[in-house]
Order: sequence, then C-alpha cells, then structure tokens
Amino acid sequence: MLLGKLLEAGRAEGLRRITADVLTNRAMRHVLRRLGFHLRHDIEERVVKADLDLYQLA
Repeated sequence: MLLGKLLEAGRAEGLRRITADVLTNRAMRHVLRRLGFHLRHDIEERVVKADLDLYQLA
C-alpha cells in the first residue's frame, strides 16, 4: 500500500509524527484507522484530524 510505504519513508527520514486533515472521505478514514492513526473531528474546520506517532508500538 502506497501510504504504508510513505510511513516507512518518514521513519527512515527521522520523522516522529504524521498528521493529516481528511474531508468527508470515509474510505480514507478507514485506511487511516487501520494504519493506527488517531482520528478526531474538528467541527469548526469541518474536517477529521488524523495523527500518527511513527514510533508507537502497534
């Protein structure tokens, strides 16, 4: 999966955290959840905020 490869590349480059804003795309939210992202709704911005600590234990 491409997103998994991007996460691996981020780790290799020393990134600690990945964040994203997701609109109303349920499929993407599902993928992010499966990869371990924490999701929270931001009512004011009308997005879902996603973040992942790249060094957390799965």
